[in-house]
Amino acid sequence: MANFLDKLNQKAAEGSITSPADAIKKPAAPRSADAVPAIKTEVPAAEPAVKPERADVRPAEESKNPTTSAPAPKPAARVEEQRNTGVQGGGIRSTEHEIEIDKNYGKRNFLRVILTIFIVLALVAGIVVAVRFFTMVELPDFEGKTIAEMKKWCLDNKLYLVEKTVYSMEVEEDHIISQSIPGGTKLAPKKTIEVTYSLGADPNAKIQVPDLINMKPSEIRQWIEENKLKSTNIYEEYSNEYPKGVVTRYQFGNVYIDETNFKRSDSLTVYVSRGPYESYNSRVLEDFFGRLRSEVESWCASNGMVAVFTSTLSEEVGENRIISQSIEPDTRIEPGTTIEFVVSDGPGLIVPDYSKVYKEDAMSVSPGFNVSVVLKYSETVPYGGFISQSVAVGTWVHPKDNDVSVVYSLGKPYLPNFIGTSEASLPELFYELNRKGASLMYTILYVNSTSPKGTIVKASKNSEAVELHTVIDFEVSNGLGVEPPPQQDDPVVFIQVPNYSDVLKENAADLEPRIFVVIEMRYSDTVPYGGLISQSVKPGGYVTQEKNRVTLVYSAGKPYIGNLVGRAENELPAIFYDFTKMGASITYEITYVDVADPTMFPKGTVVAVSKSNEYISMNEVIQIQVSKG
Repeated sequence: MANFLDKLNQKAAEGSITSPADAIKKPAAPRSADAVPAIKTEVPAAEPAVKPERADVRPAEESKNPTTSAPAPKPAARVEEQRNTGVQGGGIRSTEHEIEIDKNYGKRNFLRVILTIFIVLALVAGIVVAVRFFTMVELPDFEGKTIAEMKKWCLDNKLYLVEKTVYSMEVEEDHIISQSIPGGTKLAPKKTIEVTYSLGADPNAKIQVPDLINMKPSEIRQWIEENKLKSTNIYEEYSNEYPKGVVTRYQFGNVYIDETNFKRSDSLTVYVSRGPYESYNSRVLEDFFGRLRSEVESWCASNGMVAVFTSTLSEEVGENRIISQSIEPDTRIEPGTTIEFVVSDGPGLIVPDYSKVYKEDAMSVSPGFNVSVVLKYSETVPYGGFISQSVAVGTWVHPKDNDVSVVYSLGKPYLPNFIGTSEASLPELFYELNRKGASLMYTILYVNSTSPKGTIVKASKNSEAVELHTVIDFEVSNGLGVEPPPQQDDPVVFIQVPNYSDVLKENAADLEPRIFVVIEMRYSDTVPYGGLISQSVKPGGYVTQEKNRVTLVYSAGKPYIGNLVGRAENELPAIFYDFTKMGASITYEITYVDVADPTMFPKGTVVAVSKSNEYISMNEVIQIQVSKG
């Protein structure tokens, strides 16, 4: 600064510049009597400029009211020293300024510093808030979405993810169940979000296995879907044995797994039939409903199919036309496939009500039927009353299947007078009674009697009608009560009966020529063929010349039944009657069956027998199958 002032003074001395102070004219202050004039001091030009010192001289204060005549107080004098420096005729006039010391400067400076720091911090905080605001993102609602989607989103937006897993039947595997921060929330980077997602169904949970064999494939698929069985599969395979859509079998993953311990993670394969394998030779089956049987036969013959026909009555479908077929139309089938067709035989005949006609008129009430009248005993229906008919009233029957059996009552069984008759007549009598619906039985007690051996001497029921299940007790003479022969003077000649047990039947008549020997053959389970079973007069007994008949019963051995196959049904009663006549109690039961070849076994022909060409017991029951035709 001093150098600068020196240069200015030098220029002023040379006359190059003038001091602006010379051009300034200050107004003259009003003088007072005591005023002190300003002192001007000349500085020689040769003297160097000296920096002025401060002078604390204040000028006299002007009167605020110059019109007042009273003298103004004497102000403090302010000496303004003007110093002219430089050479003669010019220089810079320096003016002394008023200097005040500000005692509040430090305090204000401190406040300015504090305010500046506060503003800077506010700006920094605003910038940080602005940056965070513009970098925050809105969290979507990821519930129901995959965990992979949320991971990618958190990675893209610099957010941390804490994962938790649970098993769930409702939420699919790897899909989010819940999130710790709701969707729509604004988040800054590096924020942590907790998320729970599904592992799917529990693989170790036990699953109840239903009856898969009897289920449809759609039901099995629904079971798999409902139980989330990822390791359970349905495998379709061709099968000539099972129709399409039928479950053939199922197989678990290993031998240690079954229906009792099957878990969700276990492997299970269900095999379903796709039906027969379709080759290029297969044909599409037509719909033959209502068409003639001849058309079916022609189509099957030309396409290599096997047609099997059965007939039935129908009021809707005409005679000899197709009612149904075993394989659905439009199904592809291979040559050689067997197809069953049901053919209409027309409306048929209606079975009448035979309960309203007498047995004598039953055969003529309906000319289209082959009626057989059967008479049976009954405890409840009186003689001649209707009991039953083999085909129900109002039934439609085929004209060729027109046999109807009508049963009428014989009333209660009536027993004859048994006293004095032979024991040998009982089997035949009771057979005839039981054949007509009774179930009579009898017991025999052999007693001492003078009557010939085998003679019935007493009966619990005699000459009366009895119930169907009555048991009759008979007392039969054993011949041990024979009286001694009369005296010799008696004109009657007695012949003693010998013991025939050791005599062959062929020689029996020669043992005692005076006795008329009658030989009877009876079946026996215990006495071998040709052995004596009984004789009508015990050995040692007596007969007269007039009544010299002795009946010898020899064994025919066990009953032998021949081959009945091919015999007619109406021959059976006579065949079994022969068994009964010879002392056997053999019965038979008939079952009517369908046959494959009616030409070989016409209706009423025996096709199978439970016993054939063999010895049988005395009380055997033979099962016989008879063709329906």
